[in-house]
Amino acid sequence: MRLLALLALPALLVLAGCDGSAVDGPGGGPNDDPVDEPDDPPPGRDDAFDGACPDGVGVRLDPTGTYLRVHESDPAAPPTVIDLDGVGAAPGDALVLGRRGEFQIDGLGDPTRTRDEMIAVFSRSDVVLGPDEPLRVPDAIDAGDDFRTLESRAGYIVTDIPEDFAVDQRTTVVVPPGAAYLIVAGHDSEYWNNTDDDEDFRVCVE
Repeated sequence: MRLLALLALPALLVLAGCDGSAVDGPGGGPNDDPVDEPDDPPPGRDDAFDGACPDGVGVRLDPTGTYLRVHESDPAAPPTVIDLDGVGAAPGDALVLGRRGEFQIDGLGDPTRTRDEMIAVFSRSDVVLGPDEPLRVPDAIDAGDDFRTLESRAGYIVTDIPEDFAVDQRTTVVVPPGAAYLIVAGHDSEYWNNTDDDEDFRVCVE
């Protein structure tokens, strides 16, 4: 009888772990292979924007911000300034930009009164001068197709600068020599009362 018990011992060891714990079967347990965790999103990627910009970096724009000259009655916010090095772009690269979403105008929150136009300018620096300056981006560099911006709603002030360009659904532009920043804004004649309740107004940078 004692001999039979000794012969059965190896089989019991196979069915148990070295510490005496049971070995789990196909259903899973402590001896299963670890599950791979999803990779972190690329630096600068806006997770909420991945569906609309799967191959690039999405940057949300404040629709009250601009680099254009504005009337004194329009307390517009600063524009969005993108560090080109931060999105992997350098002079000579063909940059693909795309506008996404829209913003509501006139501060009414009316979803039917919207704009989606977007403008941008390359610059050697991130300096943007005060809102009453005719040329607020002193280090602007000409690139892309020239675009004439609207006059201000109040006072009909000329806002156009020679270096900027329009950003459409898909706009390809070569980063000019010396450029270190891309300054982006919505295009409007008045900014302070614009809203973006669903936060979908963004620029896609590839």
